[in-house]
Amino acid sequence: MRRGGAGTARRASPAAFDSPASTVVWFRRDLRVHDHPALTAAAAAGPVAPLYVLDPRLLDGRFASPNRTWFLLGALDALAVALEDLGAPLSVRVGHPADVVPAFARAVGSGAVAISREVTPYGRDRDRAVAEALARDGIALRAARGVLVHEPEEVATGTGRPYAVFTPF
Repeated sequence: MRRGGAGTARRASPAAFDSPASTVVWFRRDLRVHDHPALTAAAAAGPVAPLYVLDPRLLDGRFASPNRTWFLLGALDALAVALEDLGAPLSVRVGHPADVVPAFARAVGSGAVAISREVTPYGRDRDRAVAEALARDGIALRAARGVLVHEPEEVATGTGRPYAVFTPF
């Protein structure tokens, strides 16, 4: 990956990125280091190993798009530079997350994988499969809020139920 712009991790110091890794930070939609709750929490707990998985399901077939791929690769370049500046090189792997994430966590000797919570049906199913695979190895999956301004369950009517009618908006 080429050198590009840089960023800073909020409340995370470069010293928090020494090896061996105690927590894998698995980046997905949230390709940033600034104000990244999962990264911040993982770095506060100790060393981290950043990971991005290129999922063939999102690159092939009906999801394939040259523009999406171009944008993704540019975002990964920027993320890699920002993480490198913090002393934590980004590892990029290709494959199915339920296979790749546990294998990477085992390889770096990690006891936990930190992620930003995903709310889409595909993301929840993927994360459930990864969590089950990690659990077989005794590795925890820790989800933090991240890509949304408000979590879906936080947006509720006065009675605490989800909105069924969107007129109030």
